[in-house]
Amino acid sequence: MASAIVLPIMRLVKLSVACSLDGFIEGPDGGIDWIRGGADYGMGAFLASLDTTLIGRRTFEFARRSGNKFFPSMTNYVFSTSLPAGAMDEVEIVGEDAVEFVSGLKKRRTGKDLWLFGGHELIASMLRSRLVDEILLTVHPVLLGGGLPLFGSLAERQELKLVEAKPLKNGVVMLSYRAIVRAGQ
Repeated sequence: MASAIVLPIMRLVKLSVACSLDGFIEGPDGGIDWIRGGADYGMGAFLASLDTTLIGRRTFEFARRSGNKFFPSMTNYVFSTSLPAGAMDEVEIVGEDAVEFVSGLKKRRTGKDLWLFGGHELIASMLRSRLVDEILLTVHPVLLGGGLPLFGSLAERQELKLVEAKPLKNGVVMLSYRAIVRAGQ
């Protein structure tokens, strides 16, 4: 009788992001006032599956200027080569290579999943390195006509499997995708 191969369980990297119908995460002026509020968007269950956030420097600085605090119940990593280590209590500054660092976090067998919070450059880097396991989009019914694109340019095609599509009463559609990993990737 052949023995079963047991694969190591890795933590998942989950990208959750709002975008416009024409594929932008910020408007031409950098604004996000087009994001519709008043709905839970399933964030309670999503947040319960996580214990770590992965944040780019510019996204972190934008949130700080807006007066937002990061998640005290999570470990919050900010990727930056310009912010001083230990400068803020609620986050840990990571000055090393983000891809290498996140690869190491994924391989740890303890802990919950990782939230790729943003920003644009960190998301692109994680996608290019195929470290993103799930993509959760909240698509808002607005055409911005320009701004910061959702994914920018990727070096190669990446296939995804639709897990769920859920329209909400406010016109937003929630889409959940899982990365398809092919042999040799």
